Amino acid sequence: MEKKLYGIHWIASFSGCRRRVDSGKLVIDDAEFLCGLICDGLVDIGANIFSKSVKQFYPQGATVLIGITESHASAHSWPEDGFMEFDFNTCNLDMDGNFLLDYIGKNIGASGCSFMKIMRYEDGSEISEKKDIFCY
Repeated sequence: MEKKLYGIHWIASFSGCRRRVDSGKLVIDDAEFLCGLICDGLVDIGANIFSKSVKQFYPQGATVLIGITESHASAHSWPEDGFMEFDFNTCNLDMDGNFLLDYIGKNIGASGCSFMKIMRYEDGSEISEKKDIFCY
């Protein structure tokens, strides 16, 4: 008997993030811009956004939380190190999390991404795979 898959969770670390917005700030240091970028990627893969929350830290850093009817996405950045963590969880098994990670990586100017993809099953079991992607 095949186990039912309930959701897929991507957990990613982006490094070497160097793209800047017009003001000169790093994309990962502009909470509002970063939220818009992630929302655009989510919409591209068919997510339905119902809430957004952003926090700009001073002197630097940002946190973005996005509620989607399929679950959530979040990001937290350390611009001083060119580093950002991101996670995306969905119960819609047709959503392309790999596309989303690629879209975000390119648009924040990341030089690399390490991520784990976790498949969550009805019996509580999980299957995960880890990958490293470089040179966006």
